Amino acid sequence: MASIRISRASASLVPLLLLVTACGSGGAPAQQTVAPASTPPAATSEAAAPTPAVTVTPERPTAAPAQRVDSGAVAEDAPALATGSGSAEVTYTRTGEFAVVIVLDCTACAAGTSPTVLTGPGLMSPYDEGPGPLAGSYLMDVFEGSAPEQSVWLQAEGPWSIRFESWNDIPATTGPQSGTGSVVLHLADQGTHAEVTWTPAGPGDGFSGRFFGQGDQLVFGNDEAFTEVVDVPMPGILAIRTDGAWTVTPQA
Repeated sequence: MASIRISRASASLVPLLLLVTACGSGGAPAQQTVAPASTPPAATSEAAAPTPAVTVTPERPTAAPAQRVDSGAVAEDAPALATGSGSAEVTYTRTGEFAVVIVLDCTACAAGTSPTVLTGPGLMSPYDEGPGPLAGSYLMDVFEGSAPEQSVWLQAEGPWSIRFESWNDIPATTGPQSGTGSVVLHLADQGTHAEVTWTPAGPGDGFSGRFFGQGDQLVFGNDEAFTEVVDVPMPGILAIRTDGAWTVTPQA
């Protein structure tokens, strides 16, 4: 998340500030000793040279990338798959009335000067972002009457794959579920409550949960570690957005 990257960037400045302070301390300057002309200076080993740090700026794409990859049609029991390398606009066409799940695998993506970001046109917040490798599943296109032609924007350095599938094709699960990072779960238990436990990945991390089941959509979240029992009339779909660790335990 952006706040995590800002925190890391600030921390990397501390050694530099300490170095400047030490050089600027009071007292007479140290006298330089000039080596005899017949003695050449020792060569500096390339291996000993410091490696410049890569500074990741919290920039997100504001327009579709130049590269366009069409994944084709998405239908029940027929997902669409797109693969590529580098930033791209990835399109698909939904054939049917269902919400679409994005499954991203960008684990081989490199940490560059810009973060890896999965977003789309008109979004105020991205589906996910990170300083390098990124993976997870995300729920989109949940509104009735939305256009069948949709797209996502991926800002990345390296190879990636994206699968688009119907949320009706998510494998059903029963009992406690645990994991790390963003995911879309199909809770097939028969119950009305679930205990949710969450631990943030670090400063700036947050938890956002959306549940679609019998009745109205439930939205809940926090930016501090928690254990809470939430009303989720199962079976249904639970979409979790986070970098941290979570556990969902269905209850009666």
